[in-house]
Amino acid sequence: MFGPSKNPFEPLTMVHAVAGDESHERALILDLLDHPYLDLVSLAFERHDRVMGWLLGLAHLTGMLFAAALTRSDLDPHELERLASTTFARQSSTARSILDEDAALYYAIQRLNPFRGEVYAAVTAALGDLTGAVERGDVRRFSAVLVRAAAMLPEE
Repeated sequence: MFGPSKNPFEPLTMVHAVAGDESHERALILDLLDHPYLDLVSLAFERHDRVMGWLLGLAHLTGMLFAAALTRSDLDPHELERLASTTFARQSSTARSILDEDAALYYAIQRLNPFRGEVYAAVTAALGDLTGAVERGDVRRFSAVLVRAAAMLPEE
């Protein structure tokens, strides 16, 4: 998965939603897309749609949510930028990359995502788990949520 600013000298992951014979379709695609860094990932249509619904739906939503929540802070964006921690700056950069794109496209990605209900429910539940643990003073529960969350992310 990559956008227009992707460096062509880094791995280029393309997702192939399989409609029929996977090996035949892969051969056709690879003939058309001969690139030394191509990583062609083949998935059944149903799996593709669910993975993309989560992958794109959640990633875009969290960036939009981050910035939309900031609008409720009454803080000066220039002051935030000047005082930003590394974590804030990274999250801000990710959110900016989303918000600088076409809002109608991101709306369509959210609206047309057949798994958006699952994604939204998971975001709501995760926020409840974290804030609930903090409000109850339950560091064990908070830590357990973070350990489980870390297990979902690739190692750096």
